[in-house]
Amino acid sequence: MRCPSGSTGMAAAFVLVAVGALAADEAGLQQAFATLDSNGDGMVSQAEFDQNKVKVFFSTLEQMARDKSLDFEDTRLTRATFDRADTNGDGQLSGAEWVLADFGQFTTYDPDGNGFIDYQTFAATVRPFLR
Repeated sequence: MRCPSGSTGMAAAFVLVAVGALAADEAGLQQAFATLDSNGDGMVSQAEFDQNKVKVFFSTLEQMARDKSLDFEDTRLTRATFDRADTNGDGQLSGAEWVLADFGQFTTYDPDGNGFIDYQTFAATVRPFLR
């Protein structure tokens, strides 16, 4: 599976990021953060976040052996979070829906507006989205 690189058209895509494979466990969160933190300095800039969040989505697709979308059971999202992100109501999250969701926005993880996300802030912010 090939990940688009630097795709600003898909809001430069996500994850995590949110949220890596959206694993609620510590190892999954650390893996998602490491994917976002491409230079390995322990801080995620908006540029890194925007560039790498699609990798999180595509890594989840790979782990689930899916080709282009995820259903609720494929994620660890809460039902409310999943339903908010599923803007067309088809029961699937596409890459576009993933990156446009609230958990796919840099500002969600940067409440102080300093332009960087550390692991503790990332983990604390993403946990409420997860079941």
